[in-house]
Amino acid sequence: MIKLQRGEKPEFLTEDKVEQLTKEYAATEKSVWNKKQIKDPLSESSSHKCAYCETDLTDPSTYMEVEHFHPKSLYPDLVVEWDNLLPSCKRCNGTKNDDDISIRPIINPYETDPRKEFCFDHFSIFGITEIGENTETLLDLNEEDLFVKRCRVAGAAKNSLVQMNREFSALDKLDGWKRNRFKAVLKAAQSNRPYAAFVATIIHNAEAYEIIKKRLIDEKLWTNELESLHNQSLELVLPLRG
Repeated sequence: MIKLQRGEKPEFLTEDKVEQLTKEYAATEKSVWNKKQIKDPLSESSSHKCAYCETDLTDPSTYMEVEHFHPKSLYPDLVVEWDNLLPSCKRCNGTKNDDDISIRPIINPYETDPRKEFCFDHFSIFGITEIGENTETLLDLNEEDLFVKRCRVAGAAKNSLVQMNREFSALDKLDGWKRNRFKAVLKAAQSNRPYAAFVATIIHNAEAYEIIKKRLIDEKLWTNELESLHNQSLELVLPLRG
């Protein structure tokens, strides 16, 4: 989970339209939120990832659902309130279900920086505050299938670094192609990529990362682009579990 920036409310959701859809839901309980004019900007606001677990919502095996932070069953007046909507995968939306987060608060990544509420330990995420623990357990963020998916992505990034470091140590000098291999790992740790918080945390705590970075700097191969990618990925790193 990473901090997200909510986009501007879609022009589609005028006061009249919100009132119309809210009344329609009250009368019919139909999915009045399941509209392209709502779903598209919502998905864009999270780089087309689940706001909770960072699963890629463009993957053919994944389906984006509009998640109501305050459940629509308990707060029907918020059924199309823009600030109450989040893009979610089916797993997270179903797991959260209709729990009243006013009673048991969880993280809204559009409002709270998850780095202050979670810590990282061997590809698992743990709450370090009450709201973090609530979020971890309510969303089952260490569930086996999800755990395996992020292990595969973050583990591949770390393995690439280890392999690069092994290969590069046998070379007298690196070149642009070797730099691009390192850049590819950094790109996997950007906020628009799946499980970015885990990838960023893994690579920035890998000894191989610092060794390769120093060598690129020493050999005048460190660019402004790499510096930007480095700094942006650092902003996603979760604290390690003590």
